Amino acid sequence: MVAGTDSLPPRVFTRLLSLADSAGFFALPDSTLGHPALCTRVHTDAPSIIVSVYAAATGLKRVNHYMGCEGGGDSTSAARLRRLEAFAAEIDREAGTSRWRSPP
Repeated sequence: MVAGTDSLPPRVFTRLLSLADSAGFFALPDSTLGHPALCTRVHTDAPSIIVSVYAAATGLKRVNHYMGCEGGGDSTSAARLRRLEAFAAEIDREAGTSRWRSPP
């Protein structure tokens, strides 16, 4: 695995923070695994998404989402997880994290 660091321009961070808010990130539990509304069934060997956001106004918020979770069967739970996954993908896109991933 290749390790690296980088930074984002403030305008990009501000946009991502706004996206986090609109995605409901700050209202999510710290972990989706075992959450009664977000993870009622678990499939093994799935990856996890861990997103941490620190902002002066909100402090540190970290969400660990096990992608092998299936929600409670309602469309609201599924939509919350899709928004989290889209937010994480946007962070990866803006940060260019693909340059640090090893081929499978």
